[in-house]
Amino acid sequence: MSILTRLARLIKADSHHLIDQVELPDVMLKQAIREMQASLDQVRQTLQRIQTERQSSEEQQVRFANEVAQISEQLNLCFEANNLELARSLIRRRLQTQAHLEQLKHTQSQREKEHTRLAQQENDYSRELASIKTRAAGFTPHDKAIATRSGTGVASRVTEDEVEIALLAEIKRRGAHYEN
Repeated sequence: MSILTRLARLIKADSHHLIDQVELPDVMLKQAIREMQASLDQVRQTLQRIQTERQSSEEQQVRFANEVAQISEQLNLCFEANNLELARSLIRRRLQTQAHLEQLKHTQSQREKEHTRLAQQENDYSRELASIKTRAAGFTPHDKAIATRSGTGVASRVTEDEVEIALLAEIKRRGAHYEN
């Protein structure tokens, strides 16, 4: 049983190694940029839809509030005329309109929460996309060759300062004196 497990691990490891060798780091970065841009575009479209729904909802709320006020005025007339039959009908209509108004307010509140969450997500995606683009812009042909040869897919840059520090450490380790 352990031989089969070890064999399966070996095959799995070799498969992953082959895939790592085939992946081109610059191509993978470009694909990551495309995917992140698509996600960002989708979030922005949803935010736009929510904004449109918000405006429509606000207009409906104003109409319902005006209708409630108008019904209240009509109720005053009904009570002045002592017409309880018509007053019942108007009270029913006012209660229904008020219920619709409350439902709109509740839906609006849910939209606001969703809008806030998506706005934060848009901000996060924008920062992440900028970061990926920065990394892609700094990925030189030399880095590509190193990453491809190493099979890691990750370019490791060595700065001039790091080279100088390593050189000084090596000189010190060897106990030698060198002039610039």
